[in-house]
Amino acid sequence: MGAEPIAKRDRIFSIDIVRGIALFGILIVNMPSFLIYTEEMPMPEETGINALLRLLYDVMIQTKFYSIFSFLFGLGFFIFMSRAEQRRDKVYWRFTRRLLALLLIGIVHMVIWFGDILTVYAVIGFLLIPFYRRKTSTILAWAGGTGLLYTVAKAIVLWQTLSGVEINTWASAIGSDILAIFTMFLLGACMQGNEA
Repeated sequence: MGAEPIAKRDRIFSIDIVRGIALFGILIVNMPSFLIYTEEMPMPEETGINALLRLLYDVMIQTKFYSIFSFLFGLGFFIFMSRAEQRRDKVYWRFTRRLLALLLIGIVHMVIWFGDILTVYAVIGFLLIPFYRRKTSTILAWAGGTGLLYTVAKAIVLWQTLSGVEINTWASAIGSDILAIFTMFLLGACMQGNEA
């Protein structure tokens, strides 16, 4: 069966609205980067009070929009897979093909702009595939585990930063956005998962 556009009656408009708000928020928080690179403005020094303001900006504003968008990606994954299954389609191949298309677009985008996130979403998206048809409790347990690991690593990095101690490489890697994105993917998938 060939891929067809989603009919208007099948769209979930509330999800589309929240996704649009998240994308607009991501655009807004990226405006400083656009100005720095397109207008050749100097990079601000992130020391002293600027470092604290940057941390608060990242935690309280920037990560919120990325979190919402990542959550909706996980939710959209389950909706896409379940609808494909209802059509008796090859669900895993269909989603894999979509991720490969996203990866290709991301690679092209990397040539144009340094801050590409599409390739990251595509690669992490492959990790979602084994969670389809899993119980909600199983997905939630994984989300809790990865979320806790991310939080602990982020706390270690924050403490080391504020203490002036050299940042641990492992803590920095685990506390990267990749684990946070995967956690939000899983939480989004939980919303439509199978009952425990």
